[in-house]
Amino acid sequence: MLSYLGNDVETKVIGLYTEGVTDGSESAEVLGEVAAGKPVMLLKGGLTEMGQKAVASHTGALWRYASN
Repeated sequence: MLSYLGNDVETKVIGLYTEGVTDGSESAEVLGEVAAGKPVMLLKGGLTEMGQKAVASHTGALWRYASN
């Protein structure tokens, strides 16, 4: 999605929200390339204790924990 928005001429600014990244080095590389051409704002959820509880309550997180 980040690559797509980075190449989209209609997109002037990119805003992202993430709770986690599974491919950190690849994501960082793409982010660096895209940010060189347009502003990118990235918000990371789950950094505080309350945020971690909120992230853990999401359906995807519940599925991940239930399957372990």
